[in-house]
Amino acid sequence: MEKYTTWRDNGTGIAPFLPNTVRKPSSIATACSMVVLAVKAVVALPLILLYSFTKQNVLLGLILKLVFSWKEEVSVQGIKKRDVEKSKHYPQKGKLYICNCTSPLEALSAVLLAQGPVSLLVPSNDIVYKVSVKGFFDFILAGGLDIKLYGHEVAGLDQLSNTVNFMFAEGTSCNGKSVLPFSISGRKLKEFIDPSLATMTPAMAKDKKFELQTIQIKINKTAITTLPISNTEYLSRLLNKGVHVKCKINEPQVVSNDLEELRIALNGGDKYKLVSRKLDVESKRKFVKEFTTDQRKKRT
Repeated sequence: MEKYTTWRDNGTGIAPFLPNTVRKPSSIATACSMVVLAVKAVVALPLILLYSFTKQNVLLGLILKLVFSWKEEVSVQGIKKRDVEKSKHYPQKGKLYICNCTSPLEALSAVLLAQGPVSLLVPSNDIVYKVSVKGFFDFILAGGLDIKLYGHEVAGLDQLSNTVNFMFAEGTSCNGKSVLPFSISGRKLKEFIDPSLATMTPAMAKDKKFELQTIQIKINKTAITTLPISNTEYLSRLLNKGVHVKCKINEPQVVSNDLEELRIALNGGDKYKLVSRKLDVESKRKFVKEFTTDQRKKRT
């Protein structure tokens, strides 16, 4: 792995795009997993049909627990567990929440947390794209490199007043060892929250203050994926190892122009493990190309 030093942060030594060490299942094991999945899907079919009509989060949670042994722990910063009220402290309609991304499962975590229908947002070069849950899965399992293929552009938060809005600000997935630089600038994020800022002078816009909450999501390493992976291989991982998710809803923070405080919050408060801004989506694109080429050569 030393050959990939170009994609290792000089200060921290962290290589955010390198995949975690997870043994690839054999063809037989994958086939067996698909049989198990089919059986579990049949057992869960009544719940799946009921969820398709009601969209109740409790049903989705039961389906995920039954099929993938899904476990989820949620904490709210500054609130004791016994005092947490979902209707008050969990993500609400019309608001924007900034999340980290290490796998496609963050989309399901967002749905389970949301107190209402969900909009999933992924920025790319200061443009924000809205994507469906399925689109988010397809995007991340394809390597998380070109959100334009999976979503459509959204101009501002005012268009999303009836949904709970989650922005995966890194613009792609990483291996969970750090938080990547955001694919949206502080100025553009503020304009997305309040489109009227686009007509203001830079000085006036800088003085406008907004508060946002970040949601740090941690998932067991077998569910984390930074590289393109097939649906069957990924599902096989989940079936074999299960899914354990920890979500921390942080206290509101003022949005600054450099967005570093939001990155620090998503990194568990550890600013010393943030990677360089050069390790962005474009850098990952080059890494994926070289890494997959090397893996192809090893198989031939």
